[in-house]
Amino acid sequence: MKGVSPKSRGNDGLYILNARAGENRLCISQEKAEDKSDEITAIPKVLSSPDITDAEVSIDAIGT
Repeated sequence: MKGVSPKSRGNDGLYILNARAGENRLCISQEKAEDKSDEITAIPKVLSSPDITDAEVSIDAIGT
């Protein structure tokens, strides 16, 4: 999951990637990406902090 804070809110566009526990709808990890192209490098950081052993992970097309 990712979120973007638009430029209209007075910033340069803030990209945040999140790892969520689907059943509980909890954000279990979060990483800021400097721009949209940095999303790919942020994915491993987001996935490294929670224990995802035996977990099902889903990533959108940017992660392929």
